[in-house]
Amino acid sequence: MRRAGDTLKTRQVYLMMNFNDLARQRWDMFMIIISVWNAFYIPFLLTYNPSETYFLEIIMSIMHLSLLFDVIINFRTSYLTFDG
Repeated sequence: MRRAGDTLKTRQVYLMMNFNDLARQRWDMFMIIISVWNAFYIPFLLTYNPSETYFLEIIMSIMHLSLLFDVIINFRTSYLTFDG
């Protein structure tokens, strides 16, 4: 809890993303699209076992890397507390 005479020390934090940033919101929408794709494609893949093409392998690799980067981005995103 802050008092009237307290001063705040601020420092620059590098590679930190604001939770309200437009880029963060776009990233979250991208991750929702990937999640919906996975929700339909993985059961289809397990049920029908279609032959995979080179293009589909590249798309799936990009999706897996995006999920990995999402974990890193979530650790570097700010959050809001009740204290402000």
